[in-house]
Amino acid sequence: MAIALALRVVSGLAAAALAALLLEYYGLAGPPSPLPQRRHMRRPHPAPGSGDRNIFWGLQISDIHLSRFRDPGRAADLEKFCSETVDVIQPALVLATGDLTDAKTKEQLGSRQQEVEWQTYHGILKKTKVMEKTAWLDIRGNHETDEGALVTGQRKQSEQPYDLVRTLHNVHYPFSITRNPVNNEGTLELELGDWKDNRRYRIFAFDHDLFSFADLVFGRWPVVLITNPKPLLYSCGKHEPLERLLHSTHIRVLAFSLSSIASVTVRIDGAHLGQAVHLSGPIFVLKWNPRNYVNGTHNIEVVVQDSAGRSQSAHHVFSVQENIHLTFDPLASFILLTDHCILARVLFVLIVLIQLATLITFRLLVCPQLKGPWFFGEIIDGKLGCCFSFGIFVNGHFLQGGMTFVVGILQLVFFNIPLMAYLCWSLLQRCFGHNFRSHLRKGKYLKIIPVHLLMLLLYTWQVYSCYFLHMTYGTLALLVSPLRTWLTLLTPVLVRCVWTLKSAELGAFMVQLKSHLSS
Repeated sequence: MAIALALRVVSGLAAAALAALLLEYYGLAGPPSPLPQRRHMRRPHPAPGSGDRNIFWGLQISDIHLSRFRDPGRAADLEKFCSETVDVIQPALVLATGDLTDAKTKEQLGSRQQEVEWQTYHGILKKTKVMEKTAWLDIRGNHETDEGALVTGQRKQSEQPYDLVRTLHNVHYPFSITRNPVNNEGTLELELGDWKDNRRYRIFAFDHDLFSFADLVFGRWPVVLITNPKPLLYSCGKHEPLERLLHSTHIRVLAFSLSSIASVTVRIDGAHLGQAVHLSGPIFVLKWNPRNYVNGTHNIEVVVQDSAGRSQSAHHVFSVQENIHLTFDPLASFILLTDHCILARVLFVLIVLIQLATLITFRLLVCPQLKGPWFFGEIIDGKLGCCFSFGIFVNGHFLQGGMTFVVGILQLVFFNIPLMAYLCWSLLQRCFGHNFRSHLRKGKYLKIIPVHLLMLLLYTWQVYSCYFLHMTYGTLALLVSPLRTWLTLLTPVLVRCVWTLKSAELGAFMVQLKSHLSS
C-alpha cells in the first residue's frame, strides 16, 4: 500500500514537473507572432553561367587549440595550412572561428591564458605572411578572454560585405549552447569540425549569391566544391535567390590541387554528363539545361583528378523545383534540433524524482536533494560566484544552467543514487540480523563482494571529482562544496553508521519486514 502511494505521489510530481518545463519552454506568454510578409520577388539574373564574375570563396578553420603542453603538431600543421593550403586555394578571406589557443593548465583541468600560445599563433601568421595574401579574421571562442583575445584581421567587421557578415556571424559555439541548425533569422548555423584533433577545415563560396561549402581534411588533395547546383539540404530560401538555379546555364565547380587539374568529370543520377572545361583560376564549367531536372531531387557527382594521379570526388542532392526540402537523418535531427538545456533539465528532475521514490519505498525520512548550492568559489579569474543546478551567479549576474544540469545528472547517476541504494541494501542486511562481518561469512561472495567493490569504485570517482573541482576553481571551491567535498567526507560516516547501528533502533522496521515476508 505504501509503495503504491509513493508511486502515485512520484508520478504526479513527475507529470507536474514535465508540464511546468514544457510550459516554460513553449510558454503562452511572449511577443506576438509577426504577420506574414509578402515575399519580395528576386531577380533570376544574373544566374550562374559561363563567366568568372560574381563568385568568391574563402576558408574557415576552427578550434585550433594551440597548446603549450600538448600536440606540437597543431602548430606545425597550422603553419603548413597558412603557407601551402592558402597559397593553392587563394581565398578571399580566412575565418579562424574561436578557440585559437588551448588556454589550459598543464594538468588540463583548469583554464589559464598562456602567453606563449598567443606568441606561437602570432608567430605563425607573421612567418607565413598569410595576412599579406588574404584577409585573415580571427574570432574569439569560449577559450579566449578579453585579456587574451588577439584580432589580426586587416578590416573591421563593419567593412566586410554585409551578406557575408550576416551569414557567418557568431560562427563559434561551444557544445553547451549549440542548439538549432537554423536560427531565428532563418540562416544556417553550421558547426565545423575541430582542427585540434581532426585537422578539419572548410571551404565556402558565394556563387551569384548562392552559398555552398565543403568540410575537408587537411592534406587531402584535390579539393572539390560544387557551387552550382548547390546542395538542397543547405538551401536557405529566405536569404538566397534559389530561382537562379533554374535560370543557370552551366554547372560550376571549384577545383584545387598541388598539381595541375587534369580532368573534371560530371555525372547526374549516375549518367555521364561530360567533362567540365577550365574557365579561369580554379573555376570549371559544363553547359547544362536545368529544366531537364525540374521534377523531384537529383544527385550530382563530380570527380576531379590532377596530373599527379590524385583523385577526389564530391556529390550531393540538388533540386531546381520550388517548395521542396530535405531533412537531416533522425539522429542528426535529434542532435541539432533538440534543446539540450531543456532535455537536461527534464532528465535531472526525473532522476531526482527516482531518487525520491527509492527513498520513500525504503521508508526513509531524510531526503537528500540537490537544491542548495553545489559550490562557492572563483568562477572566473578574480570573480567569485555560486553554482546551482539551475545556473551560476557570478559578479552580480545570473547565467542560466545548461551544462550544470548535465553535471547534476552525472552526479546523481554515478554517485548519489548508487550511494543511496548501497545504504538501503546495507540497512536491509542489518534488518536480517547481520553485521558487517557476519554478512561476509554467508558464503555468497559472488553477490556481496561486487556490491562493495562497485561502491568503492564510485567513491573513488567522487574523490577524483573533488580534485578536478580544486584544479578548476581553486581551494575555496573545494572547501565550500556541499555536492562534492562535503558529500565525499560524509559518505564514510554514513556507511559506518549503517553498519554500527544498534539492532534495537531497527526493531520496529524489522518486525514489519518479517511480517511482510511471512505473508
